[in-house]
Amino acid sequence: MQNPFWDVGYKNGIAHAKKMAFFITPEWLGSDFCKQEFQWLSETKNKDIKSAFVIFKDVDLKSKDMTSIFNFADIHKSRVMMASTPPESGLNNVKIENSVDLNFKRLLTDRESWELNNFLGD
Repeated sequence: MQNPFWDVGYKNGIAHAKKMAFFITPEWLGSDFCKQEFQWLSETKNKDIKSAFVIFKDVDLKSKDMTSIFNFADIHKSRVMMASTPPESGLNNVKIENSVDLNFKRLLTDRESWELNNFLGD
């Protein structure tokens, strides 16, 4: 059975977050749950939150969802990173304070990894 209160933790986290990073892939764009997190970020009263969007090269940049992301990023001065690696590589070595290391089925170059870690560590 799905937890009927799953959204409470996310909304509370966004309301108190200092930073959020989104890893945008075709799978992310295909997930209503992932897009809901972005919607909550768009609606939050926490206007001090800094956001970053890591966009992978197989994403349709002309989609309606990407237009919303780019508009949000422009208005809120979010960091937008275009990852240059192919979709079948693994994402490693991303560090978030007080969190376990992240491992995805994506990879960032050393420069991209440094840029993201620099944003997360500010």
